[in-house]
Amino acid sequence: MAQNQARIVMQSGGIYAAQNEDGDFSVMSLEHGTLELGDLIAGVLDTGGYKDLMNKTKGGKVTVTLEDWECSKKTAIEHLKKMSKSDIFVADGFDYQV
Repeated sequence: MAQNQARIVMQSGGIYAAQNEDGDFSVMSLEHGTLELGDLIAGVLDTGGYKDLMNKTKGGKVTVTLEDWECSKKTAIEHLKKMSKSDIFVADGFDYQV
């Protein structure tokens, strides 16, 4: 399976959305480690379930449950709203509008 890189662009509670180089989004819940808006992550982001990823920004491993992958921005936002009752925060420079 190919390694992907993606940047964390949206966060609500413990749910995160990352955008990859192709513009697709992955939605994940954090199980272990630290993620922040703007972090660059790397790993296999093409099937669901538990994933060990590298946080290339911070240099550590994070474990997530990949809830959706290769989805649109609109779908990623809908997941964040449904999965977390918290406000949605976005990374600097990220266009939240659909």
